[in-house]
Amino acid sequence: MAEVGIDISHTIPTLVCDLDLAEFDVVVSLGMHKLGLARQQTAVAWDVPEFTRVTDATALPRLRDLRAQLSARVHALGAMLTATHRA
Repeated sequence: MAEVGIDISHTIPTLVCDLDLAEFDVVVSLGMHKLGLARQQTAVAWDVPEFTRVTDATALPRLRDLRAQLSARVHALGAMLTATHRA
């Protein structure tokens, strides 16, 4: 992420089970998960390939590709939500 100017070095991961999902309007999961959302909430499931690091030489290109794919999806979701909110 530092390659694209985002510092996540101090970010602590949060487990989904530690969140109060009722506080969110939109929930995105990486994979198909049954999260038990309310009807007024929007659930988005993005299937991502399993990632097994073999070597740094093979892992880094795959991580960069995944980062690019997720970035495109985040931007598209933002555009859709913005358009929906304006409508």
